[in-house]
Amino acid sequence: PIFSMWTSVGYNIPASAWAMGATVVIHQGSDLHCSLGVAGNTHAFFTPAMLTDLMKAPEGAFVRRASLRALVTGGPLSRALAEETQARLTPHLYNFIGSTEVGSWTMTLIESPKDLHLHRVHPTAEVQVVDDAHRPLPVGQSGLLRIRALDGISGYLDDEETTRRV
Repeated sequence: PIFSMWTSVGYNIPASAWAMGATVVIHQGSDLHCSLGVAGNTHAFFTPAMLTDLMKAPEGAFVRRASLRALVTGGPLSRALAEETQARLTPHLYNFIGSTEVGSWTMTLIESPKDLHLHRVHPTAEVQVVDDAHRPLPVGQSGLLRIRALDGISGYLDDEETTRRV
């Protein structure tokens, strides 16, 4: 995988990849397109701003690869940027949301413009919209997100009080 950021995605996914024997490229330079030339890359993670910068690279600066999965996190993806990415980089473009505490909890393949406005909850996560008293709200209501990783972290190390509160 290629990581152009070092956040929750940058902590959890590289650690998982390394544990399985994979190679991880963490690129933080201004010439982001150069990291796409590393042989064997299967996944690349971007913010919308980083992907916008990548698309400023001249035609031919990187090769379109149908085997690459591009995951975008950290903000909304515009229709124009999605279409350009699918035309120039890979047809496999995903909206992705994750956090340090929960890990990844959505993964949405962008197959049509409507996919830019929704997120599909990953099967290993449970997501609820709740009110300030932590009661689940009906569909269509705005509130707080409560997320639980069904196969993830069960608490904070040596901090039972925070684990109970959270």
